Amino acid sequence: MPSADVMNLVVAGIIVLAVACALAVVGGKVGRFAAWAALACVVGVILIVTLVIPSTSDVPGGHYANTTPGQEIERGLANPGSSAWYNLVGNIAMFIPLGFLVACLIGGGFWRRLIIATGTGVVLTGGIEFLQFGMGRVADVDDIILNSTGALLGAMVGATLATIAARVRARRIRA
Repeated sequence: MPSADVMNLVVAGIIVLAVACALAVVGGKVGRFAAWAALACVVGVILIVTLVIPSTSDVPGGHYANTTPGQEIERGLANPGSSAWYNLVGNIAMFIPLGFLVACLIGGGFWRRLIIATGTGVVLTGGIEFLQFGMGRVADVDDIILNSTGALLGAMVGATLATIAARVRARRIRA
């Protein structure tokens, strides 16, 4: 089960994201500023959770990298309710807001938003795993897969909503 500190950070992140989304509906500079502020908070929470808070899977006294794709994913899927399952779900959920906000903030069509937002998640999680390995913690290819999946899911929703909003605004301007 995640620690109370992690849960508090997650709750705070969700509240900030909800407020930013509500302000973004209003639109204009305030909404855009709120979305950028929420993105900064989301990235901050991700960095704290992944780099500052000690992990129960860290190997004492050395570097370790799991380079076998799917190994930890299979373990999590086979044991619902276990710490491996919470790790699986948490790794996906942690990056959904990132993908969503990046997709909403950048311009362009659906595919541009989707690719850039997902790519942002892939680059961020790759950097985090590299840093974790350098810090003597566990680096796991499954974390990259799961975090990227979360960024993709958030990007799909964000790109869809942003594309619809852009089309509605364009129709209003023409009308």
